[in-house]
Amino acid sequence: MEIVARALVASFIVMLLLVPVVILNFVHKTALRFGIIFIVATTFVSTVTVVSKAKTVEVLVAGATYSAVLVVFVAGNGISPP
Repeated sequence: MEIVARALVASFIVMLLLVPVVILNFVHKTALRFGIIFIVATTFVSTVTVVSKAKTVEVLVAGATYSAVLVVFVAGNGISPP
C-alpha cells in the first residue's frame, strides 16, 4: 500500500513540474504568468510539506528552486510585456 501511495505522490509532483510549463507556454500576459507561478509554487511547497518529512530549510530550498526554474522559463520564453 505504501508503494502505491508513493507512486501517486510522485505522479502528482511530476504533474506539478510539467503542467505549469505547458500552461505558461500558452499564456502571454506577464502578470498572469507570475500569478500562475505563485499558485503552482504554493501548491508545490504545500505538497512537499505535507507528504515528506523534510526539514523547513529543505522545503524552502525545494520551493525556491522550483520557483526559480519557472521564472527562468518565463524570462527565457521570448514573450515581451504588452
